[in-house]
Amino acid sequence: MEQLERVKDQLPIDLAEARRKWPHMDHVEPEKLLWMTQLPAPKVEHGQTGFVARFDFEGALLPFAAAPPAHSALYHHGQEPGRAGYTVDELFRLIRSAAQQQRVLGLQTLANVLRKVAGDGQVGVYDGVLEPPLLGDDLFLDEAVQRALRLALGHVLRQPARLDLTAEVPGLASFADLYGQLLDQFEAVSYGDALFGAVVMVPLEPRHPSELRRLVWSERPHALRALTTRPDQMLVPLEQFVASPEPDQVVRTAYRRALDSGQVTAARNPALFRIASALSGAA
Repeated sequence: MEQLERVKDQLPIDLAEARRKWPHMDHVEPEKLLWMTQLPAPKVEHGQTGFVARFDFEGALLPFAAAPPAHSALYHHGQEPGRAGYTVDELFRLIRSAAQQQRVLGLQTLANVLRKVAGDGQVGVYDGVLEPPLLGDDLFLDEAVQRALRLALGHVLRQPARLDLTAEVPGLASFADLYGQLLDQFEAVSYGDALFGAVVMVPLEPRHPSELRRLVWSERPHALRALTTRPDQMLVPLEQFVASPEPDQVVRTAYRRALDSGQVTAARNPALFRIASALSGAA
């Protein structure tokens, strides 16, 4: 109650008047009324040289003591309620929300952050500002990032049959080109990572465009060898990959060639081996 007395001038109502005018306001609940007062300004601790990065909805990095208006919707009950904006961890939590609007907001904001990180393809807006860099080549190997990615991807792919890789995406000229860039990155820095491999495998279902499977099975031998993901680590169940026959003869031939040459083996590439064996007709 003493704490409430110190901040009563910040309340939107006069407590004495409220007791007279409204029922049950004679019983004051300080912990609830304190939420209606001004939060103390964030302070940098003595010796502190950095702080957790917080971003607005456009992906802009906010100064430590940024004070946008309350109606900006950048204040929330997170770990630092006195600071505006969202951390990357908080954006991942929004993406996992049961509310569709929150998921969309989290994805849009994270996309805006990543656009600024990538910059114009040469120099990112945040290069030299974030430590460690937000998008290091091997960031996906971080344990916390792996957990967040698997949760987010599992949520997005909870109904994999609805995934349509032929749909037009604004700003994306060709999904095959994007997938080729993903394969370049996978071959360069994946280190055989199972989660990265699971992402690469998603477009390899027979129902997706055959040009995507040709990219991997016919043109990327190094990617094939590095795809060591097990069936239990896949983002889309193995059963969906083998539920229907392979419609492309070129891909069927590539399956058999990969098996016969030892490029794909049961020991090294358990998920790929089962897919190729089932869809090529091999025993």
